[in-house]
Amino acid sequence: MGLTEIILIIFIILAVVSTVVSVIVTYAKKEEKRCYYHSAATIVKEKYLNEALLNPHLPDNAGFSCYGLHIMAYIKNISIKPKKGFVFDIGDGIKIGRNPDSNILLGEATVSGKHCYIYVSGSNVCLRDMSVNGTYIKRGLFSVLLNNGITELKSGDVLKIGTTKFRITIFNYDTRLM
Repeated sequence: MGLTEIILIIFIILAVVSTVVSVIVTYAKKEEKRCYYHSAATIVKEKYLNEALLNPHLPDNAGFSCYGLHIMAYIKNISIKPKKGFVFDIGDGIKIGRNPDSNILLGEATVSGKHCYIYVSGSNVCLRDMSVNGTYIKRGLFSVLLNNGITELKSGDVLKIGTTKFRITIFNYDTRLM
């Protein structure tokens, strides 16, 4: 067997391994997406149930206030192993900080009590930093320090709050899918 044949075999093996890894990664991403959509459905169903319990005399087709599109966020802590993610309805707002009433509680000295707040403004998802040390936002190759300001968030942004990094995935959940 000559050098050419050996190189060809190595390239074939690398191509097969690359394809297998690509399939595994694609499957893992689809499974993660399925899981956070399922979580979104659970959150919205709970809102429907709560509203139905608070308004028992409304007919079934009255149209609850939680009907329609919900802007949701899948926020994944990428600083820890294994990585953990949680789903939030951004319409309710997401408080991040050291205060016990925060949706995401971080117990670091460099994190303010009310560090930042993620919310919907019109059709945009925004982050308002209210901290002393600021919030880093990394989008692609660029990183920005937001200190006591407001910025629009995009799906895929990485937030660094204290020493903790979060990747945010913004998605719409349509109640017609329920």
